[in-house]
Amino acid sequence: MLDLHLHTLYSDGELTPLELIRLLKSKGVTTFSITDHDCILGLNEGKEIAEKHNLNFITGSEFEAYYDIENESYVHILGYNFSDISEVSAYLIQLRKERIELINKYIGLLNNIGIPVSFEEVNALTPGIHLTSSHIAAIIYRKGYASTFDEAREKFLVPSSKYYIPRRYYTTEFVINLIKRAGGIPILAHPCRIKMNRESLEKFILKLKSYGLKGIEAIYLNSSWEERDFFLSLARKHNLFITAGSDWHAYSDNYDPGVSLPEKIEYEILTNLK
Repeated sequence: MLDLHLHTLYSDGELTPLELIRLLKSKGVTTFSITDHDCILGLNEGKEIAEKHNLNFITGSEFEAYYDIENESYVHILGYNFSDISEVSAYLIQLRKERIELINKYIGLLNNIGIPVSFEEVNALTPGIHLTSSHIAAIIYRKGYASTFDEAREKFLVPSSKYYIPRRYYTTEFVINLIKRAGGIPILAHPCRIKMNRESLEKFILKLKSYGLKGIEAIYLNSSWEERDFFLSLARKHNLFITAGSDWHAYSDNYDPGVSLPEKIEYEILTNLK
């Protein structure tokens, strides 16, 4: 059994790499990847522990990448099996700095318009270091200044909002090429969650392929069988790799990590990720 989409407390998961690996082993997972959001802090630790437990470890991370800046629309790109993470590391350090600066600007703005918010409150929304502008919308919603998360997001975070604070966006093309320059393999995470019809989604995936995308997470634990069949056929049609993952964060997810696959499919996935 394998699972190539997992999170630890270094980003927004619940467990340490050691605790996660113990759980994976108890569930029969033999190959896995830690793919923390915009974070690689757990990779060395995960690799070392995996070796002690005789498990196959694949380096990874899950990157935020924008395709529609005007509407703040983004996807997640999984990067696997890096050969040189120096540029990725520098990028992620800079990205976190930029995000913290943006959050502090929003905190100042919110306080000025009568919405009391502190950095400590925003930071407390995540157990690890995965802070993004979305946490501003989350705290506005939690404090009752918006009826929904989406309302808070649209009121403050999109470029058309009067409260919008300009920031730098990292596009799908940029992120895919960042992963490639690190010797990694870029894969589109959970395509079943992208809000497009199938025709538009296929065109979008082909656009990402033109940037260097190598595959799609066709087998996503929380997708339907119909969705899996569609993405498997799409991958075959366009000569894309397939991967499989649970996107497990915490026990509160109410499902176990690990994706059980036919031996042939598992072999194909692991061969392509070498």
